[in-house]
Amino acid sequence: MLRHRAPAPHVSSLSRACALAFVMALAGACGDGFRTAAPPAAPAEPSSAAPPAASASSSSSTSTSTHPTIEEVAKRFLRNAAACNRTAALADVGNGEDAHEIMTQELDRTAVDEETAHFLDKQCKRLGGAHHGEIVDAHVDGTRHLSTKKEHYLVRDVDIVAVAVTVRADGKAAERVTLHFFETSRGWRFTPRP
Repeated sequence: MLRHRAPAPHVSSLSRACALAFVMALAGACGDGFRTAAPPAAPAEPSSAAPPAASASSSSSTSTSTHPTIEEVAKRFLRNAAACNRTAALADVGNGEDAHEIMTQELDRTAVDEETAHFLDKQCKRLGGAHHGEIVDAHVDGTRHLSTKKEHYLVRDVDIVAVAVTVRADGKAAERVTLHFFETSRGWRFTPRP
């Protein structure tokens, strides 16, 4: 059941930034598991006239797109989260425009907004300030394909791509943070729920 309630003041800006993440959570129960062998295939052409973003398969090579690679987006997103710069981090989170490009449903985003805020706050506390969090590297770690044949709310097939970002904080050995992204005509977008 979808309910509408006003978001808490600390997540009001998140309400405009997280339309697709909840859909990805629903699809997680239905979609295939993550594959680690091959990078995702290029998504089907979006219905808008905007050019598609570079696929993860071309992200490590020279990209012909004007969008950054998925690895660059992942590092930028986690750097902004670690710097406690929520506004900059939200620029890489899926929004309503992204959702309308790939799905037909409108959903209540309050829970996802709160989850995104929690994720950003956690990274800020864990890596920011005196912890001197350093983003070392990022690489594609796997994909999960969501098909319009199985997920009837989708307008086109979508790949959820897991990106492992290596981080170092407090001078300790590097550890991995796994982030999940999907591709839109505007480029790669973070989703807090794979």
